Amino acid sequence: MKNTALVVASVFLALAFASHDAKSEYKPVPQKTVAKKDRNGRWISAGHVERGIASYYNKASVRPYPGKGYLTANGKRFDDKADTAAHRSLPFGTVVKVTDIKTGRWVIVRINDRGPYVEGRIIDLTEGAAEKIGIAGKKGLAKVKMEVIRFSDKTS
Repeated sequence: MKNTALVVASVFLALAFASHDAKSEYKPVPQKTVAKKDRNGRWISAGHVERGIASYYNKASVRPYPGKGYLTANGKRFDDKADTAAHRSLPFGTVVKVTDIKTGRWVIVRINDRGPYVEGRIIDLTEGAAEKIGIAGKKGLAKVKMEVIRFSDKTS
């Protein structure tokens, strides 16, 4: 009985290792998720870092736009509680991590709009994202590190 269990365990392990193929673990990442061109024609890759000032915008700051509701630059309706942001040149759908340098608090957002158009500012967060890193309701500005996590074909 003891020998039978040992043989069964040995056969199971042999089959497990025989079916293991080192090549099957390697899955090449499609080039579109590794690097993309921004609006200025520069190649930006995952891991790209920018440092500067983050600000935030909310429904009150976009009220001047007429119509049924503010549409972001990618054509989707603005949602001030979504984890999204505006950047001048990153492709829509790019996912970035924004870290407040002073506090270390961070949020992951998706680029779906254009801006900010104030010199020195690198990203405009929605109010919901700004609350997560603690800049909403105060001065509304923070020194941040923005890192590209990945690119996406989706723009919503």
